[in-house]
Amino acid sequence: FNGVALGGFDAYFNPSAATRYVLNGNVVTASTPGAVAVAAGTVALTTDASNAAGAQVQADYAAKKYFGAANFAALTLAQQKQLFYAQQIRKARLGVLFNPTPAQPYKAPQ
Repeated sequence: FNGVALGGFDAYFNPSAATRYVLNGNVVTASTPGAVAVAAGTVALTTDASNAAGAQVQADYAAKKYFGAANFAALTLAQQKQLFYAQQIRKARLGVLFNPTPAQPYKAPQ
């Protein structure tokens, strides 16, 4: 989000009638390396390969915590969509994020 890694997992719900290619929750071109094809009317995890294992663990944890399911894949479409929408609400409420940068030391005026 704005270049800041938030952690967690990136779910994407495709409401369109055509397959969309998605990476880290963002729609990209089909030729983008690592892009996940999300079929029409489905939800998929779209976290990049370098973070996919951790994202899968977190998605499975959310499935168990909120729905008592064994893992994310065991959720119904409605439950997967609910997690997707919860992520969207959270991201919309974050406000502006910036990567941490060291502050310049204060120099008193002479």
